[in-house]
Amino acid sequence: MLCTCLFMRQWPVTISVASFIFVLLNFKMDVASEGLMLAFYEADFVGADIKFQKALIFLMTRAQKSVVFTIGNFTPLSMGTIVTVSN
Repeated sequence: MLCTCLFMRQWPVTISVASFIFVLLNFKMDVASEGLMLAFYEADFVGADIKFQKALIFLMTRAQKSVVFTIGNFTPLSMGTIVTVSN
């Protein structure tokens, strides 16, 4: 009985911490994606091979699209969603 009581008190904290970790990783991935796009832009592409320039343009356009993690294809994973679900 005591174990069940302790478990019932700790699981909301565990879920909140796990959710926060996923939100933090989502944010870090978004920041890294922006840095990747800037790195592509700063590449020395003037005078480079046309095939390289086309590939660079393709990569830059793909990097502009942000990655959005969702909760079961229902809603985006964000801190606001976690707070709403927690309440």
